[in-house]
Amino acid sequence: MRPRNDNNVFNDETIIRAFVEHHWTTEEIREHTNQSGHWLQVPSPDKNQDERRCLGFDLSSGRVIDWYSGFRGDFVQYVVRHLDLRNRKEAERSLTDLIFETGLDAAEILKKPAPKPEPMAGMQLLPEMALPPSCVPIHLDQPPPYPWMGPLVHAHQYLHSRGITADEARAYQLHFCIEGWYSDRLVIPVWDEHSRLVWFQARDLLGTRKNKYLNPPNVDKSGLIYGLNQVQPGDRVVLVEGIFDGWKCNWVDADGARTLGNVVFGKNVTELHLVKIMNRQPREIVVGSDADPAGLETIFSMIRRYGDIPFKIAILPVGAKDFGAMDRQAVAAVINQAEPWSFMTKMLLIARGVPDEVKKK
Repeated sequence: MRPRNDNNVFNDETIIRAFVEHHWTTEEIREHTNQSGHWLQVPSPDKNQDERRCLGFDLSSGRVIDWYSGFRGDFVQYVVRHLDLRNRKEAERSLTDLIFETGLDAAEILKKPAPKPEPMAGMQLLPEMALPPSCVPIHLDQPPPYPWMGPLVHAHQYLHSRGITADEARAYQLHFCIEGWYSDRLVIPVWDEHSRLVWFQARDLLGTRKNKYLNPPNVDKSGLIYGLNQVQPGDRVVLVEGIFDGWKCNWVDADGARTLGNVVFGKNVTELHLVKIMNRQPREIVVGSDADPAGLETIFSMIRRYGDIPFKIAILPVGAKDFGAMDRQAVAAVINQAEPWSFMTKMLLIARGVPDEVKKK
């Protein structure tokens, strides 16, 4: 059995089975095993007459994937979404009630020690942390609940302008900080490859602050990859610099093939990054660097240092700065057209040039 991707005790096979059997009929549930895990497949509630059973619960890892809506997350995170709850604590209370209702051995399940994540050889795990105090979840399909939370409107407007949907805001567990050091900022949780909260980004939305980002200090994020905890064998991984770039690279094709953005938080792609990604057995790696001189140097550096790794290169269209500034269809087209390194690839990169707005900075 593969190691679990989340250390939450509620991501337990027994509880997942009970939940699925409670919400879907026996005729709707199909169980099977493939190279990605041991699955319970059921019709997606986001699709009418879903005969393909697009919603999958991986009993071997606690991961849930909806190939129709694009949802990806752990089981507790899916319960929050499916039951329209506010947070994971509410989901855990609901699952506890389900355990008692179905007559399961609560003592055995809830006292079962959560699997302990293991770091790579010679590495140490980053310590877990909590989001800043006074953070509230962002629900893009609901207005701010209280008049004094007016600044939250800016977060809604900003996320809508960046093409983020209400389902994505829930899946990414986006928050808004209403007071304190991180007040009036969008707070983006960052998980490590074991789905542990180890960092966050607090982004200014109005452009009036001295620092666009306020982040937890003294965190060595040199080996941190946002999105790696979602990667399963056979996925396509797109390496990008920023979180909004990464979100634009997340989709599921009609045949169930997944593309996932993985964020390395800057220009430097290291050997540690690549080892962690290769351990996930992706079907291919695409480098999606920003269209600036440093982004170009990132690609050339990877060719020099890691030319034996068969990655492809995404060439942004003329005038585009990064994936985050493009619409999703254009991003998908660029990634699908990515090519391995060649003389022609080099010429196309040079011919693309650098957008005027980047040159002015």
